Amino acid sequence: MKSVYKWAAAIFIGVSELVGLGILYQTLAENEDRKRFPPLGRLFDVGGSHLHAICQGLGTPTVILEAGLSSTHLDWSRVIPEIAKNTRVFAYDRGGYGWSDPCPKPRTGLRMVRELHALLQKAGVSSPYILVGHSYGGLLVRLYASQYPEEVTGIILVDGSPEDQRKHFPQPKSMRVRISQEVKWQIFRLRPIMARIGLIRLRKQPNGYINALPEEMKLLATALGLQSSAYDWLWTEAPAIEATCEEVRNSILPDHIRSSVLTAGKSIQIEESQNIWLRLQQELSQKMPNCTYQIVEGSGHYIHLEQPMKVVEVVLQMVDKVRYTDK
Repeated sequence: MKSVYKWAAAIFIGVSELVGLGILYQTLAENEDRKRFPPLGRLFDVGGSHLHAICQGLGTPTVILEAGLSSTHLDWSRVIPEIAKNTRVFAYDRGGYGWSDPCPKPRTGLRMVRELHALLQKAGVSSPYILVGHSYGGLLVRLYASQYPEEVTGIILVDGSPEDQRKHFPQPKSMRVRISQEVKWQIFRLRPIMARIGLIRLRKQPNGYINALPEEMKLLATALGLQSSAYDWLWTEAPAIEATCEEVRNSILPDHIRSSVLTAGKSIQIEESQNIWLRLQQELSQKMPNCTYQIVEGSGHYIHLEQPMKVVEVVLQMVDKVRYTDK
């Protein structure tokens, strides 16, 4: 029995040493990355936490870009320069992403909308705003418009998430498949721990849709995607998704705003699920006030990275309408 205890103690000590080395490796590498890649924009205090934001261009209305779940403002890298040629454009990293500090929990949509409102005030970015939201960010821009209707003149959803989408997609009939999916998800949820002990870095699994970014952004995005906090969205925003969806269900959009829904033509590889997605997108467009609807053929979920000029085109069309008809 004593030999068993000795083996157990030896294994425990060995694992502890490996974890300690992993934490040290991650810490040193992350500190080096911070030196190599300082913030691209400015940090603003929003009640004790600092949020990172960039603002480019001149003119009104201001285009506000809201990234999807797990994404930083870098996802908008292909559209920001083009929009900035015509008007002011503002992008930021939500709490815990990129260069932004973690912010208080729970990470519900209304909390994040209030943080964005405080950020815009601190940054001196005045309305009117056109809000552009990708995926999960589409829920947030709809909430923002419902909370601050006097500030918003338009909304553009880029393959935006419908608040009831989870109810419509078929669940696997096989218990074995359902269990397998749940096990995979629970393992995936361990990535914040794996990041902190250096395993994500060793396995070269940065968070983010990096391959589609401009070449000059890939090293930077990789460094951000290997941060200890890069997968914390699994423990912060992801658990609050249903609460955010309920907030959207209970919100009312103002009648005066314009809206546009852009839908990816191939978001989902399974044909049945893709057809459901297209139907939900069309139904979403019917809920939006004064809405135009377009399917972007050939594009996946990240339209702003795969076909950025389509997003730019729709944004600038709305900018012109606001400028020349909202007098």
